Amino acid sequence: MKSRKRLAVLVSVALCLTLVVAACSKDNEGKNDPKQSPSQTAQPTASAESSPSSDGSQGFAFHKYDPPIKLTFHTAVSADTKWRDGESVDNNAFTQWAKDELGIEWKTKFVTPTNEDGKTKINLGMASGDLPDAIFGETPQLSTLASQGYLLPLNDLIDKYASPLVKDRLEAAMDASGGKFLSPYTIDGKYYALPIDAEIWGRTYYNTFIRQDILDTLGKPVPQTLDQFEDVLAAYKAQVPDGVGVFLHKDLVPNGVNQMSPAMQPYGAYPGRWIVGADGKLAYGSVQPETKKGLETLRKWYSNGWIDKEFIVKDFSKAVEQVATGKTLSMTGDWWFVYYPFPDVVKNVPQATFSATSLLGPDGKAKLVTGNPFNFAIGISAESEHPEAFIYQLNELMDSALRQDTALRDRLLGESGYIFKYPAESPSALVAKNPEAPQELQDFDVAKPGPKFFRTSVHPKYYPGFSFFGEVDTGYSDLVAVANAAETGNKDGLTAAQLQSYTDLSNNKVLSALVSEMKLAKSIRSDLTIDAFMGAPTPTMIEKNAYLLKLENETFSKIIIGTAPLDDFDKFVAEWNKAGGAQITKEVNDWYEKSK
Repeated sequence: MKSRKRLAVLVSVALCLTLVVAACSKDNEGKNDPKQSPSQTAQPTASAESSPSSDGSQGFAFHKYDPPIKLTFHTAVSADTKWRDGESVDNNAFTQWAKDELGIEWKTKFVTPTNEDGKTKINLGMASGDLPDAIFGETPQLSTLASQGYLLPLNDLIDKYASPLVKDRLEAAMDASGGKFLSPYTIDGKYYALPIDAEIWGRTYYNTFIRQDILDTLGKPVPQTLDQFEDVLAAYKAQVPDGVGVFLHKDLVPNGVNQMSPAMQPYGAYPGRWIVGADGKLAYGSVQPETKKGLETLRKWYSNGWIDKEFIVKDFSKAVEQVATGKTLSMTGDWWFVYYPFPDVVKNVPQATFSATSLLGPDGKAKLVTGNPFNFAIGISAESEHPEAFIYQLNELMDSALRQDTALRDRLLGESGYIFKYPAESPSALVAKNPEAPQELQDFDVAKPGPKFFRTSVHPKYYPGFSFFGEVDTGYSDLVAVANAAETGNKDGLTAAQLQSYTDLSNNKVLSALVSEMKLAKSIRSDLTIDAFMGAPTPTMIEKNAYLLKLENETFSKIIIGTAPLDDFDKFVAEWNKAGGAQITKEVNDWYEKSK
């Protein structure tokens, strides 16, 4: 990847593709009251068969409607979307398969050019009472829909209709997220949506990268503690007076990675995060005494010249330009820094190498507290006549998508007697018969077509309805495989995607950075904690958060550069509470109690 902008575009495209055929359910008369209590559980239509099917698979998990039912969906389709001749969002490989195999006829409720436009359409639908039966959108919007009674709770539907495979993968997602996979959508013990993107690690993990070649020149080990880190910073400043020891930019408390972590983590400070306090209640990290200690440390670093004197006027894109020149010692941020900006650093400084570290906290652990990884979700409207159909679809999706996982097949057969409906495909079936053709025109010899196994055509490979695949560690597992191959020199067994990553990182001469990062990830991932507040923005957040975040960034920046005294932190805490923070804390804890 050549730039952060390109990476952002790729991530955005991938997310849009995942959403591109998110499903809804049929309009009907006899609608439920959308304002009913969200704790009321609608009873699904009992149309499942209970006897095993002829292929040995469980009949309750795989059901065909006869006569067919109609389901509608809403989606975002951009102007550059490519289809095969004669295909469209309503008529493609998936919709044809769903009609033939499941007795489900798919039609669009509405199509928008962007996800933001779709969000607006959903808001209008809430006002008019004309909503799709299954709704995808950003987590805050789904949480609002759930709290106002527009969505069905999923607990009973999953319990009654989900296959052992779906339940197993859902349990895995809960384990990987510390039990918080469903928290943003849970009210009084009932959950109303499933996150669309279940890849948790890739959305949460970050660390501090440090130039290993500079450490070698200085004769210093990779720092593990605050004292060791400051020793390296002082030595680097003495050798390179115009160098930057610690990467920092003006957005000190963004929603994502906490770039101040090297100064905060050693004190157990987690600004911008909601943490569980000693009293068992949620507290905002930015107003805790530990954060004042971290700011005092950053103030010292700035005074010593270890931080860019102009960081306060630079956003990420501007600040990262200095990293590319090769005069920045350390940079805290996302795992994907190995793709950008480090290849640019190597271009300018060919001998540059990188190691990953995460400084130890007061408990002796390198504990990461990350933001909410679940940006989008999908739920079923309270008006749905066939809510169970979405669970049947999820059963099909996961069975088809995970068909190649032999270890999973064997384990579930032994534990629950679950027999996959879809056979494992031969390696030749995964290679296009016409690889020279554009992606949307390639064909494959798949023994039994199904979701994720039609062809690699952009749209038909995505699944209308719940698109939670249960692969909560896909990104982590892929990168571990690449790192292991780099260490052993044995690339046998890498998938095509893993091999591409290996090749890209090798060509960019940053493969060793990934190896270091993955070693660190494996050692500390058990201490990775997700922000304890994962609900929709509270009423006071919506009204006051913009001002409070501005106040926070401005106060912290002034303290760091020395234009305000350290004790202004205490004034900030008082103002934060007075200007809405105290009420937000109450609302957050009200949510926390309900989400347990």
